Amino acid sequence: MPTSIASGTNPADGTEQDLAADTTNKTYVLKVDTANLVNGEAVELRIYTKCLNGGAERLAYLASYVNAQAEPMKYSPKIPEDISIRCTLKQTAYVSAYKDFPWKLLDVGAPAVADILAGVVEGSLTLTQVMRLMLAALAEKSSGGGTTTVKFRDHADSKDRITATVDSSGNRTAVTLDGS
Repeated sequence: MPTSIASGTNPADGTEQDLAADTTNKTYVLKVDTANLVNGEAVELRIYTKCLNGGAERLAYLASYVNAQAEPMKYSPKIPEDISIRCTLKQTAYVSAYKDFPWKLLDVGAPAVADILAGVVEGSLTLTQVMRLMLAALAEKSSGGGTTTVKFRDHADSKDRITATVDSSGNRTAVTLDGS
């Protein structure tokens, strides 16, 4: 899930203007709304990065857009950067006036593991709960086989993760789950 690092609206003035800079280890995407461009106008988006600490900043991405845009929302490619990133905008041509450009620098890196595990898989069950239930059903102790109540224990053998009521054919007729 993308996270906003910085955002704003820049009134262009014909010079290369800094939009955002960051010095954390992330995967970035620059997003710029070019809806204000009209035919005869042009804008450049640039992203600079460094290869080594203390090294020179170099151009990593350049995109030029000319005239009114049928698809005005522009996204840079993903840029993984562990030292620094600097994003700029320059309106290189205008018809009657320089334009305003809304923009946002996004962190589109991998989500945190905790966020993945807390994600809902089905109903209200999270991935963590589903994995606990699967472990109980597939690899942990069970009791009640051949009876009308079958139970599957957690790894610590401290609670029933799954309690199933079954009929004489072994079909489950009711199931209680505890993935907590």
